[in-house]
Amino acid sequence: MKKKILQYSIKKQSIKRGGDVDQKDDLLFSLDAKMFSSTTRVLSLSTRLSKQIHRLQRQERVIQACANCMRRAQCTLASPHESTEKSYPPKIQSIVEDIGQLTLLEVADLNELLKKTLKIKDAPVMAMASAGPAAPAKEEEEEVTTTREQTSFDVKLLGFDTAKKIALIKEIKSICGLNLVQSKTFVEKTPQIVKSGISKDEAEKMKEALVAVGASVDVL
Repeated sequence: MKKKILQYSIKKQSIKRGGDVDQKDDLLFSLDAKMFSSTTRVLSLSTRLSKQIHRLQRQERVIQACANCMRRAQCTLASPHESTEKSYPPKIQSIVEDIGQLTLLEVADLNELLKKTLKIKDAPVMAMASAGPAAPAKEEEEEVTTTREQTSFDVKLLGFDTAKKIALIKEIKSICGLNLVQSKTFVEKTPQIVKSGISKDEAEKMKEALVAVGASVDVL
């Protein structure tokens, strides 16, 4: 590139020194155009090379990361697995090996000797209890129901004689403390509880008063 620039510079100087002015301008313009075109091609090539270099660098980083992962995986696979089995002392292992070589009679003698030495008692055999007849269940005591004496009573209006309706309304007004309209509504909605929770004597007197004005009454 530097060589071409030097050649263009020499040509421009030679053109400026001689020849027609118009011809010199045309030659200089043509020379500058060629110079610009060459510079553009060089810049384009440089840009492409830069992109390729960046792409290769990224690929190199990816390959390096993959290689590191593979090395770690190989190290993991190569490491021995930890044993989960319990390890026993050599003395215990030797005793087990010796017992494994004994006959059945020798094992029985060893068992008897261990019981005597360690003072291990034989577990008693549980005798099955004979199934006898079940004992008869005791009879439950009968509950004694005591009837409580009733101390409070209700007076209930069951019906009335329509001919004595007005007298009954006045009596209800006197007993319940209602006005005439309320007493009339009360009588018309019979059966109704006139009084509740009163003594027996009071209930009987109220019944007599209501019966006297044509009412049908019950004491509960």
